[in-house]
Parts: sequence; C-alpha cells; structure tokens
Amino acid sequence: MTTNSEIVKLIERKIEYPRQDSILNHVKTIFLFQRGLSGEVNSEGFKIWDYSHWTGIFYPVFHGKFNSDKGKIDIKISTKLNSLGFLFAVLLLKHFGGRGAALRRRSECIWVI
Repeated sequence: MTTNSEIVKLIERKIEYPRQDSILNHVKTIFLFQRGLSGEVNSEGFKIWDYSHWTGIFYPVFHGKFNSDKGKIDIKISTKLNSLGFLFAVLLLKHFGGRGAALRRRSECIWVI
C-alpha cells in the first residue's frame, strides 16, 4: 500500500529545481531556460511546473492535494496558468481591451491510488 510519505518522496526525486510558486521563480525558470520539473512538495500536496519552448511563458502549474481515507489516497489535481504568464496575459488583454477574468478558470481531476 502506498502512503503519503512515499508519494512525497517520489515527487521530490522527480523535481529537478526545488522552488516555491512565485513570480520571481517563474522569471528564473523562463529566462534561464530551465527545462525540467520545478516545484515544491510537502505532506499535504504539491505544486509543480515544467517550462517548454512550445508553451513559452504560458505554461501551467499543477496543484495536487493529498487526501487519505480508508486506506486509499486521493490526489485532487488542478491546473492554473503560472503567475508571470497570468500577469503578462492580463496586461496584453487590458492593452487590447479584453477582460482577464476568463484566465482564472481551473480544471480539476481526482486520482485514486
């Protein structure tokens, strides 16, 4: 049976650039062209992202929350646009007369392990 701590250790091993989800860290990711998994993980969940030349500044950040119940571990995963990409999109939309409210939409799914 898999536990939260085993999942945390697995995710920690996969993260190449441990860092918090902040605008400054997304600037570092983009301008230093750091390809590979970046993010943070703790016993309650994780935030990870992977910069790509295909998505450029508009790459997603994956948020995961762990929920242990009756021997099963549920992982609720949601995505959102990274904070620097969101700021850039809002500025672009504001400049061209659009509205940035639609960018806040999230998608979610639940994994059961």
